[in-house]
Amino acid sequence: MVEFRPYRLLIGIAIGGAALTMASAVDAGFTRDFPSWARSAWALTLMAGIFAAVTLVANALGVLTAQRLGIEPSGKPSQPGRTLRVWHFVTIYGGSLVIVASLALALENIFGISSEAGLLSGCGTMFLVAASGRPWWLYATIRRLGWFAAITSDKWMKTTLAVLGIVLLLVSANVL
Repeated sequence: MVEFRPYRLLIGIAIGGAALTMASAVDAGFTRDFPSWARSAWALTLMAGIFAAVTLVANALGVLTAQRLGIEPSGKPSQPGRTLRVWHFVTIYGGSLVIVASLALALENIFGISSEAGLLSGCGTMFLVAASGRPWWLYATIRRLGWFAAITSDKWMKTTLAVLGIVLLLVSANVL
């Protein structure tokens, strides 16, 4: 039975509303005169708000639970000692997004490298590391996202991640 958590739902909706207001402010030109570091901070805050809202709503509705994360895409239970908890999943996924986005913005502001190239190369590197299976929690997090739910074989999943990582790195080299 799925446990409904109304407080998490309300907090998620409130944070989502704040993020929508921040995005509308960008569309209205509110941040146009901000220095680049402030626009970067605004973008990271907006991204964190959207991530927090989606995570809270998904957990409140029972979509993101320890039970769901404890099952492999093949339907088998996870190996003992290699089970993702909700906070592991959220920390790894959210941390990866924030680190990649922060590095991309820093590269753009400091060295003039386009943020698109930074994002693509950061994601490509992350996919290549995950394809190695080490650390197990990075691969497990990407595996549980559901982006590749149709791929049930770990061998093909790791191959897909490696190919995507290489493609993203090649595309980022051309964006420079």
